[in-house]
Amino acid sequence: MAATLGDAFEDCLACSSPGTREERANCITVTGEALVRVDGTFWIHRFPSSGITRQRIAVCCCLMLSHMLPEETPLPVLKLTAQRMVSKLKGLTDAERDKKRQELQKRMADRHGKGAAGRQPIALDEVNKQVKKPQAVALDAQGCLCVSDYATAGVWRAGPDGKCAVVAGGGTSTEDGIKATDARLDSPMGLTVDGARALYIAEQTRVRRASPGPDSKISTVARCDAGSPFRPVSVKADLCGNAYVLCVVFLSKEGNGQLWHLRPDGGTVRTPLAEVTRDAGQGLLADLSFRVLLTYRQGIQAFVKSMTPQGKQAHVIAGGGRLAGIDDVPALDAGLQEAGAMAADRAGNPYLIVGGRSVRKITPGGMIHTVIRAALQDWLVPIAVNPDGTYLYAVNLTSGPCAKVERYSIS
Repeated sequence: MAATLGDAFEDCLACSSPGTREERANCITVTGEALVRVDGTFWIHRFPSSGITRQRIAVCCCLMLSHMLPEETPLPVLKLTAQRMVSKLKGLTDAERDKKRQELQKRMADRHGKGAAGRQPIALDEVNKQVKKPQAVALDAQGCLCVSDYATAGVWRAGPDGKCAVVAGGGTSTEDGIKATDARLDSPMGLTVDGARALYIAEQTRVRRASPGPDSKISTVARCDAGSPFRPVSVKADLCGNAYVLCVVFLSKEGNGQLWHLRPDGGTVRTPLAEVTRDAGQGLLADLSFRVLLTYRQGIQAFVKSMTPQGKQAHVIAGGGRLAGIDDVPALDAGLQEAGAMAADRAGNPYLIVGGRSVRKITPGGMIHTVIRAALQDWLVPIAVNPDGTYLYAVNLTSGPCAKVERYSIS
């Protein structure tokens, strides 16, 4: 039985299996005066019955604790957690307890107010005036929007006031270790921002990192081998310093793709992706639970698959069903024709472009529903979602004579 359970857990965590179901949930608790988020993932694997043996079930559970910032936590939750913090204090009179509760709530509210920039919509007039050919968008924790521009070979950053400036590229040098704005970027495509506000930029044959701060320096963190047919097309980073790169075979529909895992220690792990060809690999996403999500197509059907950081295939979490365009159904029953790029809010909820004109959200409970419906003439490509999931930014390829960045309110 032990070997059977071991095989089951391997199926749950690293192999594609129709018998595996994943359930996810999270909550917020307190430790002293710290907010702690508890993420739980529960896998159930049902072994098929042969008609002679009974059906067996194996389970695997994983919990992860992470620190929550008051800037990114809803005010009602902060008030409740402050009350819970005070209730755990010993040796206080009622008056002292009430005073302590008010102090904690005020301190949390002040911290929450400092994060208001990330919840404010960004004016895009200046962005679309400066950026001639947007390719990808990304948001950082401070609410700034970054846009890669194919035409000017640079990356622009816009603050909540809408003012934007080049933060990487636009220069003439291809060397590493120089000021980011003095560098020449080679057809910047994919773009992401990690938890330290460092930029990762996917170019034609390499991935570069622009360090955070006004004196940002640029360096190469991964490069295609000489003569390699692969090209980086998408890059995503988590809050822990990991970056993931989706590579496809260039100028060919034959051959598999690759997933590059760029570790914080500087190491790189490259894993083949059997599902990904030049026209089948679309979206990439890394979330707080150290899993990587990939969208891919098989025929007219599209799927979202969960993988480990090493690229081991876990299981499908959405797609493959017959309920195309129907909301509030299990994500595994949904039809996801032409699924594309993905993004996530700070809570880890994935948002997925379907058909180029709608964005659908996958909830922690495994349900799916549409949050944005674009106009018939629109075609959305890379997207970014602000931390609290109220606004989404997308590159719209067919909104007029040229592509531009647009903002949508998430319903």
